[in-house]
Amino acid sequence: MFKRDEKMILEYKTSLSNLRASHRAIENKKYEIAIKDHGKEIVKMIDDRTISDIDDQRTISSMIRDCEYTLYWLENGHEKAYDEDDFRKLSKYKREQLWADIDDVVGFYRVSVTTDDQPTKEKTEQHEQLLEILSTLSPRELELFKLKHESLLTEQECAAVMEISLGTVKSMSQRIRDKIEDYFNYGFQIELF
Repeated sequence: MFKRDEKMILEYKTSLSNLRASHRAIENKKYEIAIKDHGKEIVKMIDDRTISDIDDQRTISSMIRDCEYTLYWLENGHEKAYDEDDFRKLSKYKREQLWADIDDVVGFYRVSVTTDDQPTKEKTEQHEQLLEILSTLSPRELELFKLKHESLLTEQECAAVMEISLGTVKSMSQRIRDKIEDYFNYGFQIELF
């Protein structure tokens, strides 16, 4: 059962407030002024931030996101779920982080395979669909898929285990994602050539 720690939540809220104030102080060094140029009034952007200020602002922005994430977790007992638009806005690094298990990776592609004591017709169909998806992968792709999603290895660790380069692992991972995506776009097709 999830237990909220009110004291810690208050500390994070205070820190978040201080971080936002620091971020605003740096942001206020960038402002617009109206000037006349050849009889026309134009708006000119003035940026008095130093390189150090810009770096500090980036760091503070990252800290704000981390505090917001932690606060949500502390208040709700789980991380905030991404909808598809939010997921697409994530950086490439965060989108390519390891999935927890096969249920999660396939769940993202609109399939959920769960194991209960009494399998229903829907669960049986989903399990067959999962097996069908995995059957589209080559033996090496299947090996990589299992290393990443069952053994939870990083891409570097997969490259070492499979004795291939990191670039090959990355391109093979993209190929796997493309095959899963194609499956849901076009259905299962047997390649003849």
